Amino acid sequence: MNRSSEPLVADIELWLSELAPAELAESWDNVGLLVGDPNSSANRVMACLSLSPETLAEAIERGAEVVVAHHPLPFRPINRLTTDSYAGRLLWGLARHGISLISPHTAWDGAAQGINQQAAQRLGLLDIQPLQSIPIDRRLAADRIHEPVGVGRQGRLPNPSSLRQLADRVASLFPDCRLRLVGADERPVQQLGLA
Repeated sequence: MNRSSEPLVADIELWLSELAPAELAESWDNVGLLVGDPNSSANRVMACLSLSPETLAEAIERGAEVVVAHHPLPFRPINRLTTDSYAGRLLWGLARHGISLISPHTAWDGAAQGINQQAAQRLGLLDIQPLQSIPIDRRLAADRIHEPVGVGRQGRLPNPSSLRQLADRVASLFPDCRLRLVGADERPVQQLGLA
């Protein structure tokens, strides 16, 4: 961690990597510091699901120096950085205003206390385990990874529920989620998988 009193972008990235080590990210993913200078100030940090014109405008208005966006931008390598493309306009806007961008994406999805684990806990699941373990070099990560990590989560409800009751519960716990129900409303459910 930075020894001065002012946090740096590198400090934010380090803190995030302790929660969601890059070793947990899928091989196809683009995680970590994606835009910016690791040695620049990070006094004001904003978090969002995805960088959009609206979130960029809010970051600029609020004087954010770092945006932590779950979804990476750019997702794939780009050949040129111009305002002719959607991603280019957002990246150019970050750069023009000196705003760094960090994305934990699938590292956070698979982290021991990441988004899937938190969703499983909010649903009250028991015996929570990853749907699929992530093959990582345990020698590199042994000092940082002590709990089950991996893609998604699976577990069981304390008591069976109908599919409709479960859907209603999910809708109340995650009101911003777009929910689509597939299957018979009265079908009993006890085992769940989250991805």
